[in-house]
Amino acid sequence: IAVSTATAWLRLASMIGPSIVGAMIGIGLEAVFLAFGLVAAVAAVITALFATETKGRVLEEISP
Repeated sequence: IAVSTATAWLRLASMIGPSIVGAMIGIGLEAVFLAFGLVAAVAAVITALFATETKGRVLEEISP
């Protein structure tokens, strides 16, 4: 179920993404780079706050 849900979101983003970028180019190319930069920054903050370091740990220790 999780893989099919992720694939559905991926396909939706693949359809909508180019249209949004095309509309943003009308505003200016800087807006496109700013939007991608903001998304990457938000993803970095979420990863820094909630990711669990798994390097050197056994699977049984990590899994709930």
